[in-house]
Amino acid sequence: MAGPLLRMKNPVHTVLLAAVTAAAVLLLLAAVREMRPSAGVDPQSVLAQSVIASPPGVVVTDYDQPRPKGSLGYNAGISTTPPGESTPDIVDPVNKDLQDAVRMHTNPSDKTESVSAGGAADAGASPPVDLNPAPLKGTDSTDLPIDAVFLIPLTSTHFNFCRSLYTALMNDYPRPTLINWGKTFTNGQQARVNKIIGIDNVLHGLRDDQYAIIMDGFDVWYQLPYRDFIDHYLEYTRDNDHSFAVFGADKKCWPNDLDSPACKNVPKSTLPPDAFGPDTDNDSVISDPAKKFIHHRPRWLNSGNMVGPVGVLREVYDRANKLITNAPASMVFSDQMYIAEVYGQQDLSMTVDFTSEVFQTMTFSHADVIFVDDDTLTSPRKPKDQRRRYAFNRISGALPPILHFNGPKEAMDTWWSKMWWSVERENPAVKAKSQQVFETGGAYDTDGTFIPWNEVCKDIDVHKPSGVIAPR
Repeated sequence: MAGPLLRMKNPVHTVLLAAVTAAAVLLLLAAVREMRPSAGVDPQSVLAQSVIASPPGVVVTDYDQPRPKGSLGYNAGISTTPPGESTPDIVDPVNKDLQDAVRMHTNPSDKTESVSAGGAADAGASPPVDLNPAPLKGTDSTDLPIDAVFLIPLTSTHFNFCRSLYTALMNDYPRPTLINWGKTFTNGQQARVNKIIGIDNVLHGLRDDQYAIIMDGFDVWYQLPYRDFIDHYLEYTRDNDHSFAVFGADKKCWPNDLDSPACKNVPKSTLPPDAFGPDTDNDSVISDPAKKFIHHRPRWLNSGNMVGPVGVLREVYDRANKLITNAPASMVFSDQMYIAEVYGQQDLSMTVDFTSEVFQTMTFSHADVIFVDDDTLTSPRKPKDQRRRYAFNRISGALPPILHFNGPKEAMDTWWSKMWWSVERENPAVKAKSQQVFETGGAYDTDGTFIPWNEVCKDIDVHKPSGVIAPR
């Protein structure tokens, strides 16, 4: 159904190495597969286990091989490194898309007529924030392949929302439109009903040929540029002509009844059946509830992240609206329940991000993520002070543009200091970009009124440890 991470077609990567026989390639792949890291390893120490040195002149890639429709397409091609240069490392085949990811963000000259024309720049070279997006009319950016509207349901501000907004604007997302901003609801049940109603109402005001990006407001970080997010979505849905809405994927079906369509009537994961070793998808080997599902492959819908055609999302929310407004109050404790029920009907153009190509959800997944330098597999490597670090999924081999800290929030303060906007905070260009966010950033309400940063995030220092845990 969905495709793998972006694959750039660089002439360098299409040169066949005649001296290498097919048998040698098979032996190489077998050796690499033996290096797959096991689940549960400390994320900060796994890189050395998941990357091995390659034989001279050979890099395993899949740039040039045809990808069967509906598959992940982990096929191996061969490319060479320039004479006299050191050879990049090879990542386990399940993780080898890191090669594509880091090259996409570090080698602008590698980019061809692919939709991925705008990767993350070197440290301090980010383009300016878009200062004049049209509210509810998309980005008005003629160089983007789709017209997308950025929506966040949010009634009032919060420290963690300001962090989320900061990361979006630092990565050139358009200033979002806040749904239900300033409204007060008498209880949680009313708030959840109106969250779905509010989103549904906004979707009915958009054109069918637009796309909508709908994100939670308290626990979502944007680690790659907006252009890359769009590119990852387009690549993930290219087999379906970009007609599918993509949602985050969870390792556990929640909060729906386990016998409901939301839990039982959904597709299997597209990750390999042994992605987490022999205990993949087995929840009986771990008794600790906090770790019970760490070996599950993500496959259940998470409604905190979504992107797709307005026409599809409008139908999703129309159905969810009917379900939640007719439900007894005792059954309205999660808006996700109703979006997941719609997905369980399996008759709309909906899918989940099985491989974290677009959205990395974090519940039961912290150990799946490691931090890598953006030039890990390039040759020669950048000087140390020019490298940029990103959170990378070592299981699927994806570099997700979005990190969603659903579930426990404790990692948010720990990881904030690891993200590039913190590591490079004193870089003059990053500092200037940050100042631009504080001076010109902000959001819109659904009436089109601009809410500047110093109003929505007054007196909030996003770089100061919060001491606050956002609502779950």
